[in-house]
Amino acid sequence: MRDFSAKKMDFFYLFSVAAIVSSCILVMILSLTYTFLAEAAADDYCSAGLPQTAGFWYSYATLQYSQWTGRWLAMSIYPYLFPRLGIDTINYSVFLLLAPLMSLASFYIMARVILSPLINRTTSFFISLALTAIFWAYMPSIGELWYWATGIVEYQLPFFLLVISSASLLAVTRGLYSKNMDLLLIGVAMVSAVALSGLNELLGLYFVAFCALQLILAILRSDRRTTVLFATVFLAAVVAWYISVSAPGNAVRSAGEFPNSMRLVPAILAFLYDPEHSFIAWIINPALIFLTIALLAHMGREGSQVSAAPDGSSVQHKILHLPILVCVALLAWFCGRFVVSFAQGTILPGRVSNVLFAVFIASVLLLLPSALRWLSGRSAGPANWPKQTCAIALLLLSMSLIAAPNTSAAINDLRFNFAEYRPVIEARKAEVRNAPDDADLTFKRLSRPPRLFFKPELTGDPDYWENKCYAKYYGVKSVKVVGE
Repeated sequence: MRDFSAKKMDFFYLFSVAAIVSSCILVMILSLTYTFLAEAAADDYCSAGLPQTAGFWYSYATLQYSQWTGRWLAMSIYPYLFPRLGIDTINYSVFLLLAPLMSLASFYIMARVILSPLINRTTSFFISLALTAIFWAYMPSIGELWYWATGIVEYQLPFFLLVISSASLLAVTRGLYSKNMDLLLIGVAMVSAVALSGLNELLGLYFVAFCALQLILAILRSDRRTTVLFATVFLAAVVAWYISVSAPGNAVRSAGEFPNSMRLVPAILAFLYDPEHSFIAWIINPALIFLTIALLAHMGREGSQVSAAPDGSSVQHKILHLPILVCVALLAWFCGRFVVSFAQGTILPGRVSNVLFAVFIASVLLLLPSALRWLSGRSAGPANWPKQTCAIALLLLSMSLIAAPNTSAAINDLRFNFAEYRPVIEARKAEVRNAPDDADLTFKRLSRPPRLFFKPELTGDPDYWENKCYAKYYGVKSVKVVGE
C-alpha cells in the first residue's frame, strides 16, 4: 500500500513538472509569435531615419547629451545601428529576439551564481525558463520592452548588463573561480557598469548601490584584496553614473517635458495606488509565490546543506539576515520607482515598470538562500515539507501562467493580429514605398490596435513627431490616419 501511494506521488510530481514545462513552452511560443508580428514604432523610425554618414554617430550623441539625455551609449548605438537594421523587414523581428534571449540568459546567470551549489545546471535552466515566462506573462507594459527595438536598447540590454556586473561581483565574493579569473570578472563588471550607466541611469544607480553593499561586506570581512578590487569597480560605476545623470540634456528635457515635479505625498500615493504596477501587486504575484514555494520545497527535499547557501562568511550571515534583506530589497525598489515618479511628475512609465519588475524578480531569487537558511532553522522548514508541496506549487504555477494578463491578451488578440493587423500594416508599407516624395498619405485607422504592442497606430495629426518620423523614414511628405 505504501509503495502504491509512493508511485501515485511520483506520478503526480512528474505530472506537475510536465504541466509547468508545457505552460512555459506555450508562453514562450506566444511571445515568439508576437515577436514576428511586431512592427517598428515611434522612436524606432526616428532613429532609423538618421543619416548614415561616417562619424555622424559621434556628433549625434554629443548633441543629444547636451540637449536631451545623458544616455550617451544608447545615443551612439542608434545612428550606427538603426539606419542599417531595416526596421520594416524581417530583420526587425530578428533583432527583437534579443529580448527573450537576454532575459533567459540573465535569469540563468542569476540562478547559477546565487543558488549554486544548491541546484544543478539543468534545474538552473528550468528556473530561468520559468522566470522568463513569468516576466513575459506579468510584465506591466510588454510592448515597451520585448516588442520595441528602442526599449531593448535602453531597458532590456541594461538589465542584462546589470546582471552580468552584479553576478561577477557575487562570483568573486563567493570564490567560485581562481584569483586570475577574479581579475577577469572584475574587468567584466567594470566595463558592464560603465556601459550600463550609458544606457540607463536608473539601473546604473542600482548597480552603484549593489556594489557599495558588496564593498562594505568585503571591508567587514577584512578581505583586503577583494576590497581593493570592489573599490575600483565602485569608483568606475560612480563616475560613469555621474557622467550620465549630470548631462546638460537631462535638465533641458526635464524643463520641457516635466516642468512640475510631483509633490511628495502625491508621489507616495501614486506609488501605492497603481494596482498593476505597485510593489504590493508584485509581492502577491501568484506565479512568483508558487515558484518560490516550489524552489524552497525542492531544495529542502533534496537535502541541500544550508551552510552551502551563497552568503559566505559569518559576517554576511549576521548582516544579510532575511528580514534585513527583504527591507533592503523593498527599499531599493521603492526608491527607484519613487524617484522617477517624483522627478517626472507622472505615474511611472510602463517601460520603467518593466525593468523594475525584472529587478524585483531578481531580488526574489537573491533572497532564496537566506530564506532557505532562515526557514531551515525551524521545525516546519522546507526539509520537512511533504513531496506534494513542490508538485502542488508547480501545478498552481502552470495555471497562473496560463491565466496571466499578457497570456490572456495574447491568446485573445492572436486571431485579430493575423486577420487584420498584419494585412493592414503590409498594405500600408506597400503603399508608402511606392508613393512619390511629395505624397500626403492618409491611412484608415485600425479598428482595434493590438494590446501587446507599443504605439501600434499613427495619429491623425501629420505634424505629430511620430507621424513625421514615419514619413521621413519612408521619404514622403506626410502621413496620418483617419476613421474611428
